[in-house]
Amino acid sequence: MLQNWIPNTIPLPFAVYSETAAATVVLPESRHVGAVAEQIGAGLPPPEPIKQEIDALDNFSKGQVFKYFPNQGYGFVKDRNGKDVYFNLKELDLVGGKGKDSIRKDIVVGFDASWTSHGMHIKRLKVY
Repeated sequence: MLQNWIPNTIPLPFAVYSETAAATVVLPESRHVGAVAEQIGAGLPPPEPIKQEIDALDNFSKGQVFKYFPNQGYGFVKDRNGKDVYFNLKELDLVGGKGKDSIRKDIVVGFDASWTSHGMHIKRLKVY
């Protein structure tokens, strides 16, 4: 027996308009900006920006951690070309003085990536 086809219900990262109904999807950055505006409106100070000193003389490729799941031990770095590169804490060699506890979302990192059978993975990571 065939089942009815149900369209994908995962929200898209851009606005969607159709002839039957118009739906707008809010980007995560917009939600963050709204949350900051609510926090300021409630009389709370705005969150502190992340301060980092980036070493421009090292030969690491630079990127920003945009997804990180500390409980599962993996995340993704967006490189300067806009591509997502996967990292796993179990297969990662950290370079520099900072440890795995200093990895969090929206920080700039330096990395060395290599091709594996599952695609591009980060093997060495430097947290600035």
